[in-house]
Amino acid sequence: MARRDLHEANRAQEPRTAVQSERVREAKRKMREVTKKRRKCLNGWERGWWKELGERMSDAAWRGDQGEMFRILNELRGAQKNKKRDGSKIVAEDNDKEREAWKEHFAKVSEDMGEVPDHVWANVTMLAEIKMWLGECPEDLELDMCVKNMNNKRRPGKDKFTTELLKYGVMS
Repeated sequence: MARRDLHEANRAQEPRTAVQSERVREAKRKMREVTKKRRKCLNGWERGWWKELGERMSDAAWRGDQGEMFRILNELRGAQKNKKRDGSKIVAEDNDKEREAWKEHFAKVSEDMGEVPDHVWANVTMLAEIKMWLGECPEDLELDMCVKNMNNKRRPGKDKFTTELLKYGVMS
């Protein structure tokens, strides 16, 4: 009703009477009120949607379900999928032609690494030198210290040896 009254008052060509002006003010007030309620309702729905999405993501992370996490992220990206910056959709003109172009691109990338400019290497952090002692067998003293520092009352591993057996077992 408010929108119709406002529309009728705006269509009027002659000057508004006091009654018409009052009706316009009332219609505008009702429009603001309805808009405010609508915004509140939509904000509530949006908060609920985000909360539900966050709970789904937390549950999936807790379960270690990466597939579900990926589906949720795709759901979030859904609005942006296949769109350009200006909002228009990206549509392949010829799927076969595009597929062949990608095939050629990946073939070229996989067969020929090409030359890398020197300025690229300047930004690559070098690996630390390889520690040679990592390949050597540990000494008896090191093994004794490691076993001594192990916690008791732990579940045995795949080899079925408990910490207590390693610490207090008898050498045969």
